[in-house]
Amino acid sequence: VSTKTQSPLTVKSTSSPEDLTNLTPLATNGLALTLATSSFGGTSTSIMKILASFNPLSNLKGSTEYDQAQVESWLTYGITNIEVPVSAIKVSSNASSELIDSIKKDLDFALSVINCHVMPTTYMVGNDVTIADIALVCALKEAADLKLWDPTNTSDEKKEHITKWY
Repeated sequence: VSTKTQSPLTVKSTSSPEDLTNLTPLATNGLALTLATSSFGGTSTSIMKILASFNPLSNLKGSTEYDQAQVESWLTYGITNIEVPVSAIKVSSNASSELIDSIKKDLDFALSVINCHVMPTTYMVGNDVTIADIALVCALKEAADLKLWDPTNTSDEKKEHITKWY
């Protein structure tokens, strides 16, 4: 396994997809990206960071240092407030109704934060799509698939703007 650090991203690669489990505990249940000579494993967010770093001119990680910090912040927000709770339900075969209700309540709050943020703007950061938009949409799709929120419900004023953004 070789390690290369590009602030704020540390990229670990292997020469074979079989070695992905050594990269991260999530690799067996996460994603794998195999290029000509290397394989990368991890979450969708880590894979998006790797892909965005291949073409910095795409500005997928943000066009300025300020935007890049904002992208990182929203990626962390999405992981902490959406992906982790949704994953907890997915891996728990016997999740109690209390746990699901608690996660729905927390997710509802996370959605309201995003809703307020996208009220005056089209994108999460800046004037273009970034990996923050992509990562949050992917996480929200997982939540919608588990019926934790309904992106088609346009009558909910608390989620009016996030529904348009989504």
